[in-house]
Amino acid sequence: MPKLPESLLKDYQVRAVNFGLGQANEGGGYFVLDTGLGKTVTALSLVLKLMQTGFSSKALIVAPPRVAAEVWVQESEIWEHLKNLKVVAIVGTPKQRKAALEEEADVHVISYGLLSWLCKEKDWDYDTLILDEASAIKSHSSARFKLLKKLRPEVVRTYLLSATPSADSLLGLWSQYYMIDGGARLGKYFTHYRNEFFQSRDFNQFYWTPRHTALFDIRKLIRDCTIRLSKEEYLNLPDLMHNTVSVSLPARALELYKELEREFYLSINGKDVVADSAAILSNKLRQCASGFVYDPDQKAHAVHDAKLDALEEILDSTLDEPVLLFYEYKTDWEKIAKRFHYAMHIKDDNIVEDWNDTTKKVKLLCGHYQSMAHGLNLQKGGACNMVFFTPTWSNECHQQAIGRLYRTGQEKKVTCHYIVASGTVDEKVVRALVNKQSVQETLLKGV
Repeated sequence: MPKLPESLLKDYQVRAVNFGLGQANEGGGYFVLDTGLGKTVTALSLVLKLMQTGFSSKALIVAPPRVAAEVWVQESEIWEHLKNLKVVAIVGTPKQRKAALEEEADVHVISYGLLSWLCKEKDWDYDTLILDEASAIKSHSSARFKLLKKLRPEVVRTYLLSATPSADSLLGLWSQYYMIDGGARLGKYFTHYRNEFFQSRDFNQFYWTPRHTALFDIRKLIRDCTIRLSKEEYLNLPDLMHNTVSVSLPARALELYKELEREFYLSINGKDVVADSAAILSNKLRQCASGFVYDPDQKAHAVHDAKLDALEEILDSTLDEPVLLFYEYKTDWEKIAKRFHYAMHIKDDNIVEDWNDTTKKVKLLCGHYQSMAHGLNLQKGGACNMVFFTPTWSNECHQQAIGRLYRTGQEKKVTCHYIVASGTVDEKVVRALVNKQSVQETLLKGV
């Protein structure tokens, strides 16, 4: 198969490469590129330019597991101008990973979870670090960020890639931008950043909200090292539709839901279900709205099948076109697989290839948000309908999930179906997603 010529790179991708090259001696930068804008080839083209101009000699790319294993190497093999850029993925068993390390390479790609292993196996010789889906380090207290923070002085520049840098909270920006400038813009310590731009809503200082001018002040500080490219501006995509499918719970199920909500307690099939905190209660209520509830032994007790019935109606209405479905709980998948025997899972062998091959006729592809929302190109199989069986609190996962179908190459109108149990926490989750997206868009429009 002939490789794609460099001339096929879009103008905005060339602009992004030039931006990154200009930041080569400035610590790096943040590429906020919407899904479908080709951030992988953009980043690889930047690495090539850095090496050709003498800025860099070796680069490390850190990405989510499936993206590290499949996407980066494949993308490097598609383009003619990248033919001499040797990209090697460090994946597989320890033996396979060691063998990959011994190959001559310009670029190594590894998952976040294997980064500590890499540091033990070889001397650090990377001068350029690229963090794909960089919101993975949004928690300043996470082990992965603490490790990367220690490694930051060992590299000359760090580039971050993400479509959703602040999808759920502006607090998550600090650790990401620290990897670019070591705290020069947003402060050397997270607590200083938090105290300057946020205020606590409770005595225990657990909930924090942005101060009145925080959004604009933060935006001003990060603007010079951030490039924002939106698909609305650069892609001619079909319409994106949102369809809320409200389902009424059966009387007995609603009674159980209300009892759990009111008492923080529920007795079901001889088992006591106790919610010891508001957070646990919220999770239990989401389970109940979805159609089951877990007891202390993690056994699922059926409450209703209203969402399955709604899903069946959606599938009937799509007239045998493929449907992409996201769920939250393992039991969601088990119930779906039992009702719809043709349902496939994202972890099935060769499923991405089969899904994108229109002759394979994969009718329903299901996956958890964490395993299917990031990095996968799933728009080639003709699907234009996606179902959110369990609405998620995470706006990042939500936006990334939409990006699996609503991206370059999509020719049909995409419809997102949200199965929402009326009068339950589902409705609050959907409202929260709308609010979070509004905050992120306000931030990004200014950079």
